[in-house]
Amino acid sequence: MHLHKLLSLRFALATAAMSLMLSTNSFALNVTVVQGQSCPANTTLLGYQEAEANKAELCTKLGQWDIARIGGGGAMDGSGYRCGMRPQDTRALNAVVCVVPLAAPAPDYVQRFAPELRHDRASNGYPMSAQVFYEAMKNYRAGAFRVENTDRATLAGGAIPTYYQARMIGRQTRINYWWFSGYQHACFAGQGSHNGDWEHVTVILTEDRSAVAAVSYYQHGDHYTRIAGPRAAPCTPDGVGRCSGPRGFPMNGTHPVVYSGKYAHGSYHDSNSFGPPGPTECAQFGDYRNPASSADYLQSWRNLVDLDGNQEPWINDDRTASWAWGPDGISTHPTQRSPVDAEHAASCTGSAMFGVANAGCYQSECLAGDDQAFDTCLKECKSGYTNMGLTCNKGRWPWEWSVYARNKYNFNYKIPAQDAGLIRRRNTGSEWDLP
Repeated sequence: MHLHKLLSLRFALATAAMSLMLSTNSFALNVTVVQGQSCPANTTLLGYQEAEANKAELCTKLGQWDIARIGGGGAMDGSGYRCGMRPQDTRALNAVVCVVPLAAPAPDYVQRFAPELRHDRASNGYPMSAQVFYEAMKNYRAGAFRVENTDRATLAGGAIPTYYQARMIGRQTRINYWWFSGYQHACFAGQGSHNGDWEHVTVILTEDRSAVAAVSYYQHGDHYTRIAGPRAAPCTPDGVGRCSGPRGFPMNGTHPVVYSGKYAHGSYHDSNSFGPPGPTECAQFGDYRNPASSADYLQSWRNLVDLDGNQEPWINDDRTASWAWGPDGISTHPTQRSPVDAEHAASCTGSAMFGVANAGCYQSECLAGDDQAFDTCLKECKSGYTNMGLTCNKGRWPWEWSVYARNKYNFNYKIPAQDAGLIRRRNTGSEWDLP
């Protein structure tokens, strides 16, 4: 792409430069235009005949003034040159058209439990292909830089990728689902804006992969975890903060529902339409997330890209990367953040107190059957003991009477790698040690 004096790059449609599917009678190709004189590893140069058969579609992939190398020594021009083609072109060209191997479909359980991402009705931006941004970033030299998707209609088209990585820990499956936004707008008075924003959730499945056991939601550098249940035990003391309202996480069929923040794109288990515009929108849970209709929903299972594959060339580069995503961008690299690493092992990060900075743990839940106190979890009573609130009692005074103070643990406990504590209470002696 020739940048000339271009001051700003803006993609209103995320599909404008996404990987394009070209088809002939016998095959389908996943094609990308790469700046340089050779195709990246794990890709091959597009053949001349394939390019000729899909000339109109391929031309939309090229920049207006691009002249790109294709197979057999040929070349193809962008729309500024009327999409011309030549079987032989001896010039040294600055772009190549590469074929990326089609990835195998995501495993059934990855598709079945992929989230439904719901955006605010007035969202400032939507997810897009990281490859589009990556190619623009590599060509950037100086000046203003902006590559983003501002078109709500792209949510329904199935072209926006959701990147995933699945891992096993014991008999449990954990899946990271990632979304990339080209730009994060300021939440208030210029605060919080930057290029290249990654957000994600971790979906934890039951041991038999038949249901979702827990979901961890990430936002503002912190996260919290909601569990499937049960939560029949009362809060102790009753009525404080997180003890009110619905428990667990919402679902649409087999798909966890995730609400995306209007400005920072953080992931949440609930909607939020409350609060005046202002600095509160920058708070941990202050970002608006108020969808108007299903037109604001992204069904992530329609386009899943495996971070363990090479379906998009940026993925291979990301595995060893330390660069930021664009000028003043963040340096998040999803291929380097496994769903079973230390970060994702903790149920939450940040404070359990509402109204303080970094309050990620405030919306986190204790394990199944345990009570949620003000800033700690109170473990359920051992078998044979009666829950008296802050103590566990057995027997009658003074005969065989026994009492002990409820065991407590912090909200940032290590997430169990089993069903106990997530979808059911502990029921064996060994499970009593959880978390």
